[in-house]
Amino acid sequence: MQARCRRSLIWMAPLLVTALVGWGGARRAAAATDAPDLSWLEEPACADGVDVAALDAPDWLADAAATPAKPAPPAGSCTTNGQCKPKHYCAKPEGDCKGKGECKAKPTVCPLIFKPVCGCNGKTYSNSCLAAVAGVNVKADGACPKPTGGTYTCKTNKDCKKGDFCAKDIGKCDDEGVCAQRPICTALVVAPVCGCNNKTYSNQCMAHSSGENVKHDGKCEKK
Repeated sequence: MQARCRRSLIWMAPLLVTALVGWGGARRAAAATDAPDLSWLEEPACADGVDVAALDAPDWLADAAATPAKPAPPAGSCTTNGQCKPKHYCAKPEGDCKGKGECKAKPTVCPLIFKPVCGCNGKTYSNSCLAAVAGVNVKADGACPKPTGGTYTCKTNKDCKKGDFCAKDIGKCDDEGVCAQRPICTALVVAPVCGCNNKTYSNQCMAHSSGENVKHDGKCEKK
């Protein structure tokens, strides 16, 4: 088997860099016959006629190449609202309050339905859309229960704690309701509704934020 020898990369590199810098731009363009004789860089052990073995890659470089790259997280993935841009929230499946979600825009218009849900913040909302307007995911359908059991039922806003109102179904102004969180409206969308106080609001969210339930869709009729 023919003998092979190995040149040292560590001490050759700085000498080669120095030589290249000294040549300058013009000399790099010169013909190969004008290149300086670098045969003196060979180690004495490499005799004439002996093949020079290729340099092996260091172990750390081989290990890095063999290690698979971690997959990038899906675009828009999140765990909290703070990871989303303004007017967006981290939307998650119902009941998965602590899991991963996807950044989505907060709704600007909600349907006129009364279907209470319990938010992941422990507060009740008139429907899941109004919970999303507040940037809150749904923990479960129905009003949040009392620690002692049952729900926070009411007849008027006075029966609810500060920040809540007595939410009722559309048109059932005198019926029993449940204490729900007053929403924070971020979009000025015009979809008029008539409140139970016979005042017109620009949309359902604005009525609820004022502590009023909706008597019917559209503007209040003038008497």
